[in-house]
Amino acid sequence: MGFSHEIVNSKTKFVGPIIDFLVAAVLVIPLIFIGIVVLVVVIMVLVKLIFRAFELASLIVTSPVFFACWSSDVTKQYFRNFVVTFVQVSAQIVYMAVMYYVGARWTMQEIDASSMQSGADVLAWFMKFLPNTIVIIGIGIMMVKPPKALSNLIH
Repeated sequence: MGFSHEIVNSKTKFVGPIIDFLVAAVLVIPLIFIGIVVLVVVIMVLVKLIFRAFELASLIVTSPVFFACWSSDVTKQYFRNFVVTFVQVSAQIVYMAVMYYVGARWTMQEIDASSMQSGADVLAWFMKFLPNTIVIIGIGIMMVKPPKALSNLIH
């Protein structure tokens, strides 16, 4: 048995399974790290979406009061502020939906464990997977904190 880059099971009685486990763990660590980062970003996006939905619901419930403010010149500023806030919250939800659509168009490759027979195969798959993951994480961060240029368009 010469030196090769193939991932094979060790034949040693006691040390072999430990070595196999360590090699498998080293190959899986980047995937676990990426999975944790993606999970954190997804949770942040969902929390922000829930808060925006509650904010929009609150604005809709209190809208009759602000429409009543439209009747007087003294209180028209409250109506204008309400409309600007309503448009901002609505636009942020639409922006999040557009960003989700863009992110969903980026397809993630599936893991086919049978085709990965060597460390080079794992590295090649990881290099193919990494750009999509970075784009998904970037889109998630943009959903949580949109650029100031987009936020200032509505003012």
